[in-house]
Amino acid sequence: MGAKSLYLVSLEGSDFSLNIGETTRPVVGFFTHRIVAAETEDEAKLMACAAVCEQWRDRGYEYLALKLPGLVVNEIERLDGWVRLRSGAGFTFHRGESE
Repeated sequence: MGAKSLYLVSLEGSDFSLNIGETTRPVVGFFTHRIVAAETEDEAKLMACAAVCEQWRDRGYEYLALKLPGLVVNEIERLDGWVRLRSGAGFTFHRGESE
């Protein structure tokens, strides 16, 4: 087993419809980041996607949206040095294109 590095993984979620807040227009996508410790970039991508799906379920979004989001890794960066970790479980939702 090799040494693990920290990776910052930027993800985009789509392919769902979720009613949040007091509006009739659902959110249809999100952007988020996860920091994971992995041996390779490929492993980091898988770990970040798994973490997002787990948090999606834990927050009840899978139940409300009736599915898991489609995920795309937009960027991945190996981090050097120390990183101060926070909860790392947020989502920045969007409602799609403006009308």
